Parts: sequence; structure tokens; C-alpha cells
Amino acid sequence: MTLHYLPAETHQFAIVTSRAVGNAVVRNKLRRRTKAILRTLIETTPQVKGVFRYRPEANHLTFDELTASVTELLQRTKK
Repeated sequence: MTLHYLPAETHQFAIVTSRAVGNAVVRNKLRRRTKAILRTLIETTPQVKGVFRYRPEANHLTFDELTASVTELLQRTKK
């Protein structure tokens, strides 16, 4: 997954999953999980507007692996 972001005054995220990731069930599951992770991390991250873009390999990630990936990407925005 990749994160494209810009500094902002408030948090704002978009989640993009192409059909290459999987069928609608898989894509929506990734979106729901990402939203849940972002809700828990929102207080500890800098204010950014960003777009999460998933690659086809993302459909094999567990919730813990997805959490680690999202956390790592958001930590990079602090630099």
C-alpha cells in the first residue's frame, strides 16, 4: 500500500482499492479495516490529507499486518 499526503489543518483520508485487489467483498473489507485503524490512530498522527492506495497483494494481509502497515505509513508523515 502507498500513502500520498499533504499537510493540512484537519485529518482527511481517501481509500482507493482497484479491482485488481479483489472482488467487492475483499475491497470493502480492506476499506472498513483501514477506517477502523485510522480511528484509533487519529489522535497520535500529524494533521494530513492523504490517499491510501492498495496494491493487489493487500488482500492477503491480516488485520495485525494491516495495522502495522498503516501505522508505519502514518509515522513517516511526521518526518
